[in-house]
Amino acid sequence: MKFTQLHSIVSFFICFGVLSAQAGGVGVLRFEDCVRIALENSPRLDAQHARLQSARHAARQEARWSDPEFEAVLLSGERDVALIIEPDFAGVRRAAGRAGEAKAGIVAAEIHSVRWELAAEIVQLFHRTRAAAERLAALDRELAWRRELHEIRVREVELGAYEVSALAELHVLLAGMEKERIKTNLDLALSKSSMNLLLGRGPTSPLELAASPSTNALPGLGQFLAATANNAPSLAVASAVLEAAARRIELATREGLPKVSLGPAMKETQGDFEPGGVIKISLPIWNGNREGRLGAKQERIAAAADLEKISRETTSLAHAIWASAVAARDELVAFQTRSPGDRTARVTQAMKAAEAGDLSRREALDIAILASTLERELAALRFHRDETAAMVQLWSRPPSAIAKPTKR
Repeated sequence: MKFTQLHSIVSFFICFGVLSAQAGGVGVLRFEDCVRIALENSPRLDAQHARLQSARHAARQEARWSDPEFEAVLLSGERDVALIIEPDFAGVRRAAGRAGEAKAGIVAAEIHSVRWELAAEIVQLFHRTRAAAERLAALDRELAWRRELHEIRVREVELGAYEVSALAELHVLLAGMEKERIKTNLDLALSKSSMNLLLGRGPTSPLELAASPSTNALPGLGQFLAATANNAPSLAVASAVLEAAARRIELATREGLPKVSLGPAMKETQGDFEPGGVIKISLPIWNGNREGRLGAKQERIAAAADLEKISRETTSLAHAIWASAVAARDELVAFQTRSPGDRTARVTQAMKAAEAGDLSRREALDIAILASTLERELAALRFHRDETAAMVQLWSRPPSAIAKPTKR
């Protein structure tokens, strides 16, 4: 009985902990988790979704016929009453609705762009936060070894077995590492704060990030540029602007066509009522919205030029991102080739040898410090490779493939 009660209590707290972690964001977060949570808590996306709904409502309103107009003429002894309707014979309302839908298409493309920009921010912050945390831990280990080595050197100087100038150089090096640790700790705090704010949490909330998969595999340049041309949000926005400009030409053209209004009418003359009807025709003799059509055509020319400009800029930027990722990968591979082996195992062996008396403590510390320096450099290269590879992957995916928030 007691075991059953204990088991129930333990199960309750485990479930409570899991639910709390999910609700409060506590726990280890993967990259995909960070993207999803950021999208769910983005004020920019909330604003864009509201603008999209507003644009869609406006488009539907533009497509509807005008409300009927009631017209009454009161003269001495006469009274004319008419209910006038303006049918959309010229297709102005339909064209206005399509133009409104094109405007909504721009907003929809901008939503994809905002989602993509948020994912790009997460890519940078995720990898830089993890890099700063690992660099700080490595610095702490190395600083402990360097402080111990410094104390050994101080004793050797007192015994005349070590140069004072060399000790001064060691002291300057130690002070430089202390300064680097302070800067790294600040970088880590700022990265965590920025990440927490993107996730909709307090800037000082606990944040632990999971290791992301590492790979040296990258797409070929041609494949990557083709994917970028299909997926870049900036191109989607520019294409939507071009479509909207084309719709405005259609609207301006139809606005220059004749307009017809008609409806039933009733005329009263000295108490006698005569039913009839009214027809009004508006003929565009002098203008026909010529300037409106010309202006809309110039807008389309400008939109096409902007699309070409953005296409070229996107291709150039994508090429630079791909080249950066390739360089980061090759630099990491070259470093690993120059410095092979398990440095952690070397440090462990050196410390055990020092404990066994087969190696002096100073020699073991020299080995540990050298291994730590190489490991810090390797970690920096690895995180740079991971960040650039993640950017290549992001640019290769369509905006719709980015994790979608659950609340929208």
